[in-house]
Amino acid sequence: IDVSGKDMLYQFGVSHYKKGGTGFLLSGGCDQSGSVPLSRSIFEQVKKLTEETELNINLHTGLLNRKIADSIHNSGIRTVSFDLLGSNRTIQDVLHLKRDVTDFHRSYKLLHDAGIDVVPHILVGFHYGNESGEKQAINIASEFQPDKAVMIILIPTPGTQMKDVNAPQDDLI
Repeated sequence: IDVSGKDMLYQFGVSHYKKGGTGFLLSGGCDQSGSVPLSRSIFEQVKKLTEETELNINLHTGLLNRKIADSIHNSGIRTVSFDLLGSNRTIQDVLHLKRDVTDFHRSYKLLHDAGIDVVPHILVGFHYGNESGEKQAINIASEFQPDKAVMIILIPTPGTQMKDVNAPQDDLI
């Protein structure tokens, strides 16, 4: 659901809550730096929702700085889903970002230090079906002892860049 217009996120959240909704995932794709564009307006709308409802809002974010981590915390969001990559090669070859593993580690730490419950998403086979940093990503997540983690396993999908790759083998999973 596109909630990019003025107050659309707030209106969606209130409507969802009135219909019995208990929460939702807020995501928006990332820019060329690997960050999810999050505006002051988004944080203001989320803050109103967390103050006026009992919605559990889970933000799927990308790379970030301390200011954004603090804004997430101050908005009332307590859970963030975070794609955690452990391979510079995958970050550069697949995501086409001029970033590295330390950027992902730093962002995770900023979220954790801001008091946010981070649910790491470990991407399995994301480097064209091959192992590339999954164990390192698990090691990074383990430093923070998350209550939950999600394993996202590549499934070759028609119409995508990876439609012809082999799915990860069981020993990788």
